[in-house]
Amino acid sequence: MSEQLDLFPILSSPWCELDVQGYRFMTGHGKPVPDFEEVGMLFAKTLELGDSYQWGIGDLYRYAEDRFGEQAAQLVEAKRIRPKTLMNFVYVCRRLPRPKRVDGLPFSHHAAAAACFGDPAHPDWEEAGQALLEEALAKGLTEDEVTERSQQIRGVEPQGEAVNFEKRAPADRVAWLVTKVQNLQKDLQELEWDPEVALLQSALDQLHLTAESIKNRAIGEPAETSTPAQPHLLPEDEEEE
Repeated sequence: MSEQLDLFPILSSPWCELDVQGYRFMTGHGKPVPDFEEVGMLFAKTLELGDSYQWGIGDLYRYAEDRFGEQAAQLVEAKRIRPKTLMNFVYVCRRLPRPKRVDGLPFSHHAAAAACFGDPAHPDWEEAGQALLEEALAKGLTEDEVTERSQQIRGVEPQGEAVNFEKRAPADRVAWLVTKVQNLQKDLQELEWDPEVALLQSALDQLHLTAESIKNRAIGEPAETSTPAQPHLLPEDEEEE
């Protein structure tokens, strides 16, 4: 990570300060502890600064979630931010806490590499992701370049790349699709997109049935016939019926 500089505070209170790298919270013995109303007032002020302060918005909402649990959701009510937009900010802030942020590099570049961080099963991804952020600042990499490099680190094929299924064995095709769906499902779970996760689970169940059918045919057993799983409808779809 880059050297952390002394940054001029944009907003401050007895228990925290906001600068361009997000919020810094004062904790420890004798430090003031805000109540929910104080956090709510500061959250409203932070939103008034605009979406360019994604770090601050995400950090403060994380703080509210950690201190007040489900009550934090009240901060979004009647505020000028979409819940899914807020959850995207929070996702990046959780994956990249303040010490891992690279001074001078935009939030969007950090978001492009965020999936490399926070996975205990892949500490190598985090090390490579940190080096990628440093390189992005040093060499002026674009957001798209950071996204592509992040995918390479995690072994994910770049979006938009044509997959030539005709040259792949059926089992390989299904395995590739299972991996893609599982990766997307994991990301959406962290964003709490429950209806979308349920829809992906239906697709995943059907892919597993297909993989088993291919395996049975390969060893000479009759393929089991199954009724295709009915997809879960998203709430909007249910309302329109």
